[in-house]
Amino acid sequence: MTPGQLEVLTVALLAGWSCCLPGTWLVLRGSAMLVDAISHTVLLGIVLAFLLSGDLGSPLLRAGAALIGILTVVMVNLLARRPLVRTDAAIGLVFPVLFALAVLLITLLAENVHLDTDVVLTGEIGLAPFDRVEIGRLSVPRSFLYLGAVLLLNASLTAAFWKELKVSSFDPGLAAAMGMSPGAIGLGLVAATSLTAVTAFDSVGSILVVALVVGPPASALLLTRRLPLMVVWSLGLSASAAILGYGGAWYFDTTIAGSVACVIGIQFAGAVLASPRRGLIARLRIRRRRRLEFAQTLLVKHLLNHYGTPQERRESELEHLHAGLGWEPEFARRVAGTAVGAGLVQIDGDRLRLLGPGRIRAEAG
Repeated sequence: MTPGQLEVLTVALLAGWSCCLPGTWLVLRGSAMLVDAISHTVLLGIVLAFLLSGDLGSPLLRAGAALIGILTVVMVNLLARRPLVRTDAAIGLVFPVLFALAVLLITLLAENVHLDTDVVLTGEIGLAPFDRVEIGRLSVPRSFLYLGAVLLLNASLTAAFWKELKVSSFDPGLAAAMGMSPGAIGLGLVAATSLTAVTAFDSVGSILVVALVVGPPASALLLTRRLPLMVVWSLGLSASAAILGYGGAWYFDTTIAGSVACVIGIQFAGAVLASPRRGLIARLRIRRRRRLEFAQTLLVKHLLNHYGTPQERRESELEHLHAGLGWEPEFARRVAGTAVGAGLVQIDGDRLRLLGPGRIRAEAG
């Protein structure tokens, strides 16, 4: 791997880690769609700040983006308070208006500036090493400094306000009763997300920002129910998405941002399938186990109902079970085998004999 390729990969890693830290709390709060709105509407803050300062490197751009991000959430909350407007509809009203206004301002007043919508949307990580800054004798990509600073800020805020974020995310009422301010905490989280989004714009674009903020935490939430492990999973999934996405982009000669976003989507699909408690595979196993347990109950009831009757011998024969219970022969043999393993019945020659636990279960069922 060349030094340039290593720098590109490092930018992807820094962007992923910076985004998934605030993203973890947004996913827990059920506000993931706000990320999509914020990642687009902050463009308006960038444009307005640029028109005021005339400098793309001005810190006013990040401050303006953070303010517009907060304004987005405030407007969404005000609209959502109306009884006929739901939160998703409020987001759908606010986000297009602010983003369209930003695009119009770029087209009319900043046409000759590199604030074009294509770069903002899709980004180009591959160009990050060409925008460099000198630190003594060391030359590093400017993205290292910006994304590294945001990562440090988000990590510091997460560590400093862990308790407040945790309580307000799971139970805002309890947080208020404990003297915290859930509204202020939420606005602070939105401000951090806005700052992260605008910092990552030049390198990765808003599409990948949304994927990095939402994807790894959402996958992590499916894989664990413990908050510290969720954060660790988010960081790990983000790193693996950056590495695999970059490798895929190099192999298929395609956009890096799009490749990383695709890997994030694949990760989430894998989490949906393999989640220990709520995954599709786990649900299929639970459904299969419950089906067998119900079939075992039917089997012991069948044996108990014919106990002591003239039909007992025939109805308890292994080869007759499928006919007596209306099952397929293979399924009947499998249920009988699991019932024997559970200690409900025992095999006596070619018959099944009901045991004490089986009788108790039949009577209870």
